This record gives sequence, structure tokens and C-alpha cells, in this order.
Amino acid sequence: MFDQTVTQLALIRSRRARSDELGAQLSTLLQPAHAAPGCLHCAVLRDAGDADLWLVHAVWSSRDALMSYLGSPQAQVFSAIIDNCSARELELRTLEGTFAAQEAARRCAA
Repeated sequence: MFDQTVTQLALIRSRRARSDELGAQLSTLLQPAHAAPGCLHCAVLRDAGDADLWLVHAVWSSRDALMSYLGSPQAQVFSAIIDNCSARELELRTLEGTFAAQEAARRCAA
């Protein structure tokens, strides 16, 4: 059986004419997340059909790793981005399962 990972998804809609600004701000989250213990993957993606919609996709080795990161000063940058008014809608989802890239790597190693 594969270890269960935790995926955090944040769908963020920018305010009118502030999408590029929001994307630049969200991109500042990548390096600290990648450096955090337990981060398996982190990406900031712009919707191909809706330029005002962004997705932050992060996969963590465990719920404890995610919670530790969320309590860190680096994660507070996310709150500041939302509070600075470049975002007008936010939806957060937390999912548990096996990260496909992790599963594929383990299969190849076997």
C-alpha cells in the first residue's frame, strides 16, 4: 500500500485588471513551499480559459507536514496576498490520497 499524501488546492479569482499582479504574488509562494519539509509538489497555474482564475496546487507527504507549513511565517504570505485585495474569491480544498507521480516512481523502482 502506498503512503497517503495530502493535497491542498486553492482556487483564487483575481479582482478585475489585477490578475497578473495576483499571479506574480502567488508565484512568491513556490520557493518557500518547495523548501518546506514534506512538500512533494507545489505549482501556481493560471486557467487556460479564464485569465482571472488561478490555482495553487500543493502535495504534502502528510497532514502533519501540511499543518506545520501552514503554521509557518512563510505560509502567512498567502494570507497577505488574499488580504491585499488582489483576490476577490477564494476556495480551498484539502484532499487525501496517493500522489500519482509518487506512485509511478515507486512502481518503477520495484
